[in-house]
Amino acid sequence: MGGLAFAMRDLPVGTAYAVWVGIGALLTVAYAMVTGQEPASVLRLLFVALIIAGVGGLKLHALPYAAKASSPRPHSGWPRRPGSERSGVEGRR
Repeated sequence: MGGLAFAMRDLPVGTAYAVWVGIGALLTVAYAMVTGQEPASVLRLLFVALIIAGVGGLKLHALPYAAKASSPRPHSGWPRRPGSERSGVEGRR
């Protein structure tokens, strides 16, 4: 879970989760191939390379959106009307 929290510092939640799951799947398959539990075929290595390309693409595509999300946002509340502070209800009379 620490890796997901680390990924969420710079990426939107959905992209960070997809990257985290992709890296986990990649590491699981790589471990199984190295230990001999799964055969390492050309197609399997191609699909692992596609996972790496997909994770990289998600991270590269999400960076401009992450920069926008970290910038300060203007106040998004209802505009205040003159005299609304006295009525106790913002924006209503």
